[in-house]
Amino acid sequence: VSSPHDPKIMMVTCDMSGSYISRDAGETWQMYHYKNLGSCTSSEAAFHPDNPMVIYAGSGYYARIKVSGDGGKTWKLLCNQRPIKSRLRYMYRSSKLLIVCGDEGGTATADEGQTWKKCQGLEGQILRIWGKGTLYYAGSNKGIFKSEDGAETFTRIWDRELLDFSMGSNAETTMLYAAVENKD
Repeated sequence: VSSPHDPKIMMVTCDMSGSYISRDAGETWQMYHYKNLGSCTSSEAAFHPDNPMVIYAGSGYYARIKVSGDGGKTWKLLCNQRPIKSRLRYMYRSSKLLIVCGDEGGTATADEGQTWKKCQGLEGQILRIWGKGTLYYAGSNKGIFKSEDGAETFTRIWDRELLDFSMGSNAETTMLYAAVENKD
């Protein structure tokens, strides 16, 4: 995943127990020591949209959530509890919320992990989440979901299994892109 502030900054994890960061568009990579940040191949990192120095990442198989406040140089646990009970599958960071998703739905925190609240109505293994203000969209293997109350409650707006999901927007339009299996 690339930083929204500087596309030259990228983070990846691999199944050989490594987490890596590049600050020069992939020319060179620095591997994190596993005690600092373990590999979590089931979820990509999440960059804070407003603060270029803040990065969130899963660490280890069950992905304790870690945060860096110095652009990925050092890491600490975001919170002591695990907000999801399965493997971490996806993280999304908006200006107001951090949403973490496991094998079934997601939970959100607005206070950096002090308290967590289940995203009601959000089902399945989440592929991607997008938010703007109080409007959020999420795509999962159980369809497309929409929230108009800041990700507190979601309603299914399309009931079909997705293979992949993405979104984009400008000042006037939000576009949703869904990849589905052709059953014909």
